[in-house]
Amino acid sequence: MDSRFVWQPISRERYFTDAEMVTLFEVVNELERQPRWVDPCFLVRFVFGTGLRVGEIPPLRIGADISPDGVLLVRRSKSGRQRQVAMSPELYPFFKLREMSYLRASPARKKLLAESGLLFPRRNGGGEDLWGYDENRLMKPLNKRTLQMYWTRVIAEADVRQLSIHCGRHTYATMELASRRLTFKEVQSQLGHGAEETTREVYQHVVVEGLYNPTWKPLWWEIALKKINEIKRVEEVEFTCA
Repeated sequence: MDSRFVWQPISRERYFTDAEMVTLFEVVNELERQPRWVDPCFLVRFVFGTGLRVGEIPPLRIGADISPDGVLLVRRSKSGRQRQVAMSPELYPFFKLREMSYLRASPARKKLLAESGLLFPRRNGGGEDLWGYDENRLMKPLNKRTLQMYWTRVIAEADVRQLSIHCGRHTYATMELASRRLTFKEVQSQLGHGAEETTREVYQHVVVEGLYNPTWKPLWWEIALKKINEIKRVEEVEFTCA
């Protein structure tokens, strides 16, 4: 490691509060009903559910890099080392919905999806074709700039502080540590830090600010899952009627 580089603890200004997250996910639950918002909203769910860096997201492929049980293999990390990352319970059911959309695709598009497997494929046509269908070539991954644009659009629509997508990573780690759902060692593994001491240095505010609370459950977790619970209730009603 470059001796000139020193890890700095993050400040309050670099992570969302639970109240801001509740507002954000209430908006996400509404926006993702519209086709043009599906990808941006899923990106927000994905960042808060994995803590990945924006540069680690574009290459991800369902099947090759993401297992059916929601474990991701990050091949292109900042350190150059591969690592495994487990999705949060708030993200996993929405990942399964996205995965199932492959099965509802047209035969020709399904073939392209199977060949590319991209979690975030680039759109090639516009309209409501969320998967970038093109008969003549395989789909390509979205670039970092597009993902950052998606993030900014959703944050602006929710009218919360305009924190960067990397602050979503800080929020993920802060919430997991504050609720004690994950330990510093587990967060270190999720984020890809070289040592647990690094994670403790960056996220010491969780302890210093008194956020550490083993009985605390962030309200945004419940809001994030509200949409999937509504879907389940509708499916149960339809099954009963059938």
